[in-house]
Amino acid sequence: MRDKIYAMYVEDEDDCPGIWCKAPPGNQTHLVEADPDRFFVPPYVGHKGWIGMHLDRRVTWREVAIVVERSYRMTAPKTILKRIAPEPKPLKKKPRKGGFLKGKVWISDDFGAPLPEDIQAAFEGREPRKKR
Repeated sequence: MRDKIYAMYVEDEDDCPGIWCKAPPGNQTHLVEADPDRFFVPPYVGHKGWIGMHLDRRVTWREVAIVVERSYRMTAPKTILKRIAPEPKPLKKKPRKGGFLKGKVWISDDFGAPLPEDIQAAFEGREPRKKR
């Protein structure tokens, strides 16, 4: 895409196939922690937030397509993005129903929102990023 790379096919020293793609902020950590057998932090570009995906293990090709398309959308010029189909929106989740704790606890509306930087940093055992 105009001399910009958004995905790379790679083979490691054991000839195992994989891909490296750009990932949105926070996505790399989430994927690697959730499934380290399939996802990894690639050398050279991992510090820039790229994600690596092994293609020789439990491959879900729909997931590969999503990772590559998301990377493309992060790289492509806005004029081109306007011409292609919009990114599919996630399905709306059904509201949670209370069971035996109904009326005793509640789930905040922003339950899925990202944590503030200082709390996230403490959770990850690192220093908070300084605001610019």
